Amino acid sequence: MLTESPGLPPGPPVAVSLGAVLVAVLTGAVLVLTAYDQFYDTNFYTLWEAAALLAGDHPYKDFYEWGVPMQAVFSAAGQWALGNRLLGEFALQWLSIICGAVVSFRLGVRLAGSTVASLVTACIPVVLVAATPTYHYPKLVFYPIAIWLAWRYMDRPTVAVSATLGLTTAVAFLFRHDHGVYIGGLSLFAFVLAGASAPAPRGMRALLSHGTAYAAAALMLLMPWLVFVETSEGLAEYVRQRLALQNLLVGTGSYWPYRSLLDMNLFGPLRSALDWRLPKPDDGVTWLQQTALLVPLVSLLLAGSDILRSRRRREAAPREVYPVILVGAFLAVIDNRLFREPSYVLVVAPLTAALAARLLVPRGRRRPIDGVPSRRRLDVARAAVGWGVAGFMLAGAGVSAASFSHRTGILTPLALVGTVRPTWARLLASPPIDGLLPLDVMRQYGPTNWADFGSGDRVRLRIRYMHDCARPGDRLLLTGSTPFDVSYYVGRSIAGGHLYWHQRWRAGPEDEAQSLALLARQAVPFVYSTTDPVLDDFAAYPRILAYLMEHYAEPEGAEGRLLVDTRRVATGRFDPMGWPCFR
Repeated sequence: MLTESPGLPPGPPVAVSLGAVLVAVLTGAVLVLTAYDQFYDTNFYTLWEAAALLAGDHPYKDFYEWGVPMQAVFSAAGQWALGNRLLGEFALQWLSIICGAVVSFRLGVRLAGSTVASLVTACIPVVLVAATPTYHYPKLVFYPIAIWLAWRYMDRPTVAVSATLGLTTAVAFLFRHDHGVYIGGLSLFAFVLAGASAPAPRGMRALLSHGTAYAAAALMLLMPWLVFVETSEGLAEYVRQRLALQNLLVGTGSYWPYRSLLDMNLFGPLRSALDWRLPKPDDGVTWLQQTALLVPLVSLLLAGSDILRSRRRREAAPREVYPVILVGAFLAVIDNRLFREPSYVLVVAPLTAALAARLLVPRGRRRPIDGVPSRRRLDVARAAVGWGVAGFMLAGAGVSAASFSHRTGILTPLALVGTVRPTWARLLASPPIDGLLPLDVMRQYGPTNWADFGSGDRVRLRIRYMHDCARPGDRLLLTGSTPFDVSYYVGRSIAGGHLYWHQRWRAGPEDEAQSLALLARQAVPFVYSTTDPVLDDFAAYPRILAYLMEHYAEPEGAEGRLLVDTRRVATGRFDPMGWPCFR
């Protein structure tokens, strides 16, 4: 049995603590200094639901909550605590990412038995955090914490630890359902490995008590939500609709990321570095994905070789291989599930770096996880090969990470100084629309110079218009590829129940009828699309399309993106463009 708590990694405690502080400070500094590059629609992932909750809307009745119930609650809490400011959301994301980075670092120390090795590999995710979409924060914090708890259970299998792991699984599930599924699989695997790594067989009674505690703790937290869904939308309908939405958002293709290893350019990043240039960002992120796929495979291969060697010698397998198997197998599975494109390597970068730290330390030099000194002598040849392979991968990954993060300005820190003040002005602005488009800037717009402004300026002006010209209690019918930020900036709830019209969600006749009935009884002065023309997005909803064509019209200069309710009597005009205002 493992004898040391994962909360107390091997090595000098002061060095480990200082290393954790360093990782936290550097990660936080990169996040804050590159915040100017984080203001885009997808990072507002749950703020539209938060705005609806704060307005008093009932999920599953006033809108179709799409599968992130607790994440939306946390976003709403951030807005409530910090007074309707972007800082509330970004502080939540940043703190979670920092916490995940620190936990991953400590896991790396424990896996490698070396603070230095874990610090070296942690440099890569610290650089990559500059390019990481911060809405990924649940993955970046829950996966390392779940591994830490699963490892703790393997260390000391108790009812309390299994119950804590069950609660963590439930919280992750409520943050987003697939997180709970992945962590649930990790938990079951930890139960199996705990039995395999024990010096003596554990009885079925102990296994049942631990499994019962795990399930009871998870169900205790999930039950109120399950009852809430069943008494509103209906649990069966909820599951059916969210699975349909998942297929629409992610697709049902058979892309297999491991196939990319067949085309791996081993020397590409290093050749670029020797030529004193960085690889192109696309090449860099592809090489990073391939490296991230290799690390768990190589780790599992080495762990398997240790087990086979022990069996040939009729010895017990080294207890330190089981945590490696736990982390390596988990990464191998979620890499396959998450890597829908190479940039998703950012989601697992800290955990991959933790596992890679072990590859940097030759076996004979490692301080074993259980604290028992190794009896094997250092095999110089194997150590040289290990150092060479790990150093090569680390150097290439570092060059690729620098290339991929270069667009954020992390390599030119002086350029960041000029972004700090406007960034924090936008983070602290309340209402947030004043940070997106201040009034003094808005007055520069007008019909005569409309053509001189870019598409981004026009988007900001339309959002400002809807904010300034809607009444309290009004709603917005929103569509487009990623319209998550619009209702938050406008300060109005969404209409029609959801904003996934662009993806054709709930386009069946019965679902469309429900959405139309909801839309017809709501006050909706504006219909807005962030990408394609509004009427194009609603082509899959013929009855809603007919309703919009009958009651809404496009104002001059809206380019098909904005429709205004013709049944309303304007109380004024929006100065820059002369559009009707309903305040």
